[in-house]
Amino acid sequence: MRIGIVGLSRGLYMAELAHRIGIEVIAVCDPDSERMAAARAEFPDARSTEDWAELLDAGLDGVVLANDFDAHAELAIAFLDRGIHVLSETAACASEEEGRRLIAAAERSTATYSFAENYVFHPHTRLLRESVDSGELGAITLVEADYLHSLSPRDTAALIGDPAHWRGRIPPTAYCTHTVSPLLDLAGAWPVEVSAFPVVRVTTAPPPSCWQSGSPTARWP
Repeated sequence: MRIGIVGLSRGLYMAELAHRIGIEVIAVCDPDSERMAAARAEFPDARSTEDWAELLDAGLDGVVLANDFDAHAELAIAFLDRGIHVLSETAACASEEEGRRLIAAAERSTATYSFAENYVFHPHTRLLRESVDSGELGAITLVEADYLHSLSPRDTAALIGDPAHWRGRIPPTAYCTHTVSPLLDLAGAWPVEVSAFPVVRVTTAPPPSCWQSGSPTARWP
């Protein structure tokens, strides 16, 4: 299989992993000259370019998108429309409209689309899946989940506060894969409806029937 890599920060690491298992990396792409130099040193025979559109006609079987989160959808749709398999390193869409267009492109394409969601393989998620499959938990009708980074307020601000970084450009609801993906994996479900609730600072103890505000929910069909 011949692939191209777009975005060479984390993408170069993914290219090295692909090479180890016998996948041929024939093209690399990034506008950053230092990243490009590192990729050329690692893959001297690969075609290199700063313009991802040049890879549409590069003879790729598949492409790994490891560029900025909020810049995946346009590329993914273009490659899928050329019949090129797409792996997004992250969830790809920063809006509902982008998501709908990407789903439509994936459904009409002869190629496949997937994203590299690793949280479903964490031990606790796999343990829950085994419990669901075995019937140990009985009939499940509702799941609530939170995914929290164990960062200080200062570190969190540094992570999301830079408007030049994609984390500072996307809405807070866009990057929810580590919460939603395990629920969909456990349920074997395709999302058809999303409910969102504001996160409220609780100053007094809530009544026993109150559930934590802000928790995403997934219902079994």
